[in-house]
Amino acid sequence: MVKYKWCSYVFYGALMLIGLGIIMGSLFPAGRDPFVPTSSAIAMKGQWLHQAIVQNRIRHEAGEVWCDPNTCSNSMEFVRGVFNLPETKEWREHGTHMGIDPLWNVAIDVPDDCGDTSIPILISSNFNPKFLECHFDEGAILPIGRDAGAQDMSLADKGIVVVRRGGAAQVLKAKHCTRKAILGDSVKHKCRITFLTPQGRITVDI
Repeated sequence: MVKYKWCSYVFYGALMLIGLGIIMGSLFPAGRDPFVPTSSAIAMKGQWLHQAIVQNRIRHEAGEVWCDPNTCSNSMEFVRGVFNLPETKEWREHGTHMGIDPLWNVAIDVPDDCGDTSIPILISSNFNPKFLECHFDEGAILPIGRDAGAQDMSLADKGIVVVRRGGAAQVLKAKHCTRKAILGDSVKHKCRITFLTPQGRITVDI
């Protein structure tokens, strides 16, 4: 049963990535804003990682070997751990490439009652999760990039990528980076969430 679920996740995940690539390629031809192809590529990686995290949880529930995020000191360690699990050759090869990139803040304890379109499981690492704290206005434009205490990466301060619980990836340009846009309907629910970042971990009250 676990193996069947794993195959289904890979199949539908691959279809989702192919579809996203076709759409982005038609809407934003090469040679325009470099942010577009860069953010699209990172969004695809995020969806691959999301599928790996789902499979990691399935392995845990089945009593198999898994990577416990609570034992990881940062997001890179967790990503490496997830992709180093015994899976298909293609999955390992893709995961090896992703594991060396400090691309993500990973939410490791999102409450079960949060919807699939609310709190992101993944946020690109050029965003500092501390700005999701509830004392920040939900409509204010939040700072991103290294000057905001976040990871320096290819997106710089142009925008961020989020991948939500249901697997949907979203690119938010800097002018749209608000708590409401990032968290969606989840701003209505108070909760405490821990993110693994490339530098360590941070716990925020949302």
